[in-house]
Amino acid sequence: MNQKTEKKLNQIIKEVFGVEVADNLSMDNVSGWDSLRHIQLMAKIEKEFDVEFDFRDTLVMTNIKSIREILEKYIHEKQKAHTS
Repeated sequence: MNQKTEKKLNQIIKEVFGVEVADNLSMDNVSGWDSLRHIQLMAKIEKEFDVEFDFRDTLVMTNIKSIREILEKYIHEKQKAHTS
């Protein structure tokens, strides 16, 4: 994930949860990361990066590592579609 994307993602996470982003952030250790906030987070990421997550992917995006990996996959697929 490039720095610009990482910075935008971190900004969204900070906005939604009010915490600084760390590599160990997860649904288990962030106060207030409930189902409603999770939906809010997914919606903000989709809007910012112009992607649409598959519902199954959103179910596993419960920590910073999985969010980064899955978002990167969607961005890559989007770029690939635009160059084809």
